[in-house]
Amino acid sequence: MTQYRVEWKCLTSGTQSHGDWHNSKEFIQGWVNHENQKWKDKINHWVGVK
Repeated sequence: MTQYRVEWKCLTSGTQSHGDWHNSKEFIQGWVNHENQKWKDKINHWVGVK
């Protein structure tokens, strides 16, 4: 089963991290969209897949 998580990188420091794995791509994509709007030009978020 494919799983998804939020992954992110701080654009000023280069720090990278990620959230926990989930089964719902739509749930994770919603968080990515929300966080990219909230942290525009500071932190880049994307969907990680395993």
